[in-house]
Amino acid sequence: MNYNLQTTDDFDREIKKLSKKFPSLKNDFQNIIDNIEKELALADDLGEGFKKN
Repeated sequence: MNYNLQTTDDFDREIKKLSKKFPSLKNDFQNIIDNIEKELALADDLGEGFKKN
């Protein structure tokens, strides 16, 4: 199953500003997204869009 993570414009602006101060932030954020996708893939489907780890 494919998931689509959407961010707000405010979030994107803040990430851009913070990534100048913290260069690894973009990589860290990508790792978080990857972990969420992995956990969702392993979760049990309860139906109607609900999942249980």
